[in-house]
Amino acid sequence: MHWKYFQGTTDVQYFIFSDYLVPNYLWLNCNHDKVKSEQLPNLKDPEALLLTIRDVPPYENERYSLPESSLKAKLVTYYSAGKASISYWGDIISKIRRGAVYFCEENDEIDEVIESFGELKTDHEKIDSAFNWIQENIVNLAYDDIYNEKGKKEKTKNNESIDDILERGYGSRREVNLLFFDMLREMNVDAKLVYAVNRSDDILVKDAKYWQFDSELIAVPKKQGGYKFYAPGYKFTKTDFVPWFLEGIEVLVEGSTNVFEHTPFTDQSFSKQCRNYYLTVSEDLDVSGELEIIASGHSARSLRVYHNDNNSLEYETLLKDRYEDDFGAVTLDSFTLENYENRDEPVRVICKSNYPDLMTQGDRLFLNMSDFMEQASNPFYSLTRRESVLFNYAYEIRESVKFGIPPGWIVEALPEDSLYANKVGRCGIQFTEFGDSLTAQRYFAIKSPYWPVDFYPDIKKLFQARQDFSDMMTVMKREDD
Repeated sequence: MHWKYFQGTTDVQYFIFSDYLVPNYLWLNCNHDKVKSEQLPNLKDPEALLLTIRDVPPYENERYSLPESSLKAKLVTYYSAGKASISYWGDIISKIRRGAVYFCEENDEIDEVIESFGELKTDHEKIDSAFNWIQENIVNLAYDDIYNEKGKKEKTKNNESIDDILERGYGSRREVNLLFFDMLREMNVDAKLVYAVNRSDDILVKDAKYWQFDSELIAVPKKQGGYKFYAPGYKFTKTDFVPWFLEGIEVLVEGSTNVFEHTPFTDQSFSKQCRNYYLTVSEDLDVSGELEIIASGHSARSLRVYHNDNNSLEYETLLKDRYEDDFGAVTLDSFTLENYENRDEPVRVICKSNYPDLMTQGDRLFLNMSDFMEQASNPFYSLTRRESVLFNYAYEIRESVKFGIPPGWIVEALPEDSLYANKVGRCGIQFTEFGDSLTAQRYFAIKSPYWPVDFYPDIKKLFQARQDFSDMMTVMKREDD
């Protein structure tokens, strides 16, 4: 294939020359009134295709959008079948299925593994047992290396069958998925191969007839229709969810009547964070204490992957940078991590915290309790929005700051408790004085990661309410006044 490319001030032209009979092209995110195609020298005996587009507006990035590559105006050119895209993908998935079945033919060792599960009556029990066994017994080479008894890294071999995976105890992400796929079929569970695009990088274009996928899943039909998706090839996933970057997207499913299906989003209750700030205030108004973060769902998995990919020193630096950016004027150190290997339990992060000294104004102390929590700025400041909004995942965060009232001071005025909710989510803040302690509790939740552009005003109002609640001041005065 030969290319010639010309670019002027307002035109972009592509000349495509080829000996192939079936060139394909797609204009994406373009005004098709501005697009023109012409076969040269004529329609009867074309040798080249001239594609022209005029007046392409500049791309303007908006925070929390779909991947940039899926929004920019572009021309995709390639050579492929002349058939309809649905037929093309049907043929592709049939070939993949045949290759997978061939890989799974040598599986004499699998019966012993399945027998170790004991009697399993339901598909759910079978799926859960196979998933957990693989996560606990097979080294996933996408995350971990193999070492010998002397601690030296070993060179791994290419697995050519299920028996190779079981005998060696390791496999690539694809091989781990194929092992799960074969285990389920051996237990009479109708497993399907699934191929997906990581939505943090790009979005699938079904009309583009070439391989676009970079991720794999396994699907099982549900009795009520649709599919349940599983991600055994991703370390630290639990049976009931897939990584956030594979949620809410269109995927290719072999054996599906529709060929393409949608993976669901998890709701806000799945990914929770509780952040507890235990602080002390000295007579000199120095503030220090401990920060405890308890994370579940997608939040927990990201922490586990961070830890798995880095040694202890690098990991502590990563956490320090990550959370100090979130919490503003605070210094964090002495990190410890609990339950990071147990994916069935929330991850617990504990660290020491030091804040700037409190400042008085005369005999008054104006204390903003939210200064000790995560910063609550509103990233949605534009009056209008062009594109839909996409967060990584739905989540809820509960924060609680508690510290002793500094010696010689009393509370003069507490802010009123506040709550705001709309279609997108909810937020609130509550203040409590109990004995010699002062507590502020703040809540924030996003119901879904994806919101069409029509919901932009609600998104903006929700984040603005959180910011407004975080500006509330507690007034304290010296006790002898």
